[in-house]
Amino acid sequence: MAPRKATSKTSTKTVAVKPPVKKVESESHTVTQTKRSRRTLLFIVGGVLVIAAFLFLVQRYLVAATVNGQMISRLALYKELEKQYGSQTLDGMITKALVKQEAKNRGITVSSEDIDNEFKKIEERFTSQGQNLDDVLKSQGYSKDDLREQVELQLLVEKMVADKISITDEEVDKYLTENKQFMPTGTPDDKLKEDARENLKQEKINTEGQNIIKELRDKANIKTSFSLSAPQ
Repeated sequence: MAPRKATSKTSTKTVAVKPPVKKVESESHTVTQTKRSRRTLLFIVGGVLVIAAFLFLVQRYLVAATVNGQMISRLALYKELEKQYGSQTLDGMITKALVKQEAKNRGITVSSEDIDNEFKKIEERFTSQGQNLDDVLKSQGYSKDDLREQVELQLLVEKMVADKISITDEEVDKYLTENKQFMPTGTPDDKLKEDARENLKQEKINTEGQNIIKELRDKANIKTSFSLSAPQ
């Protein structure tokens, strides 16, 4: 019997190829570190900008002046101004608030057109006297906006006391007689009477205006943190 040949069997095994995990993880870690570094850098830059902006604001809004490197704060300036003009300024602000509150209660308003017309009259008055309104306001530390606000208050008061103002012909004639030496020569009588009537009107408006403001103060609940007496 012939010998049996040995049969060789080859078993095939499937080997799974693993991805380079360590390399991917390393790259991911590097990207994460880069992102963190960028965020840190942005945070630092942002912080520097915030500090710079803060210092700029401090310099602009908290420092009034520097004298040979010595700082004069705005707070010190405000305190000094308050001592010298605080009572006078606060008194004016209170009056303004009272007038506006009373006008609102009475339903009295002033239009922009009314203010513009009165403003124009003021400008013409200064121009006729050879003066420039801007220069006059600047010399007194006022702006046109300040003047417009005063004009608005004046017009509100005028409307409040309008029913109490009347000028008779007898009053006009008496005014012209008493102030004859102050009247410009060569002016027509009609113009003189018109000016006299306007002056009398303003005098009465001022008187009645002061009376109504006093009445408003007397009945108002006003509380202040310091005395309203005039500065010494």
